Amino acid sequence: MKKFPWFYFFFVLIWIIAIIPLFIYTLEPTIWTLRTLSRYTGMVGFALVYLSLMGAYIKEWQYHQTNKPFMTSHHLLVIPAWILMLVHPTVLAIQWSNWGIFIPNNFDTLMNFLRFGGKVALIIFTIGVIAVALRKVLKGWKIIHMFQLIAFLLAGIHAWIIGTDTQSIGVRILLVLMMGSASALFFYNRKRFKYVLKK
Repeated sequence: MKKFPWFYFFFVLIWIIAIIPLFIYTLEPTIWTLRTLSRYTGMVGFALVYLSLMGAYIKEWQYHQTNKPFMTSHHLLVIPAWILMLVHPTVLAIQWSNWGIFIPNNFDTLMNFLRFGGKVALIIFTIGVIAVALRKVLKGWKIIHMFQLIAFLLAGIHAWIIGTDTQSIGVRILLVLMMGSASALFFYNRKRFKYVLKK
């Protein structure tokens, strides 16, 4: 009996769920504004990063679900996630005519650092992507790549504090579950640390 493609099922499901807000926003006076695009790309990008993290921690499961090399299925999530996370602040910069939005600043207090932690998260994500692209010549790229969890948590806290679509209790519970499960699986999988440090 052929296995049910759970990996692709969840991949398609997350996109369907992410598209729902687009129909809800059509009830508002401003249809498909830059702000709406920013909210959409932020939500979907975060969700895809979560799926890519979970897949990275349970590679064998992901391989059995896709029957493809891990890097192939992993990039299926990572590439669009990174693009969406770049689009997220870019549309805000266009809307506000302020490209300084990409510059990490306003970190005079811990709360401000967490509030605008999305800037740091994007930098860490980008460094991780570059490290993977240079993996054939860059030794220790896997250690650099491990910091993606920190970026994910910073993005999650950033969304919790100032996210427009994360103020409801249901979404906040989901946000906590996503950050908690990614962190728990990362630390539980002790073999991952040994593998990364030996290679």
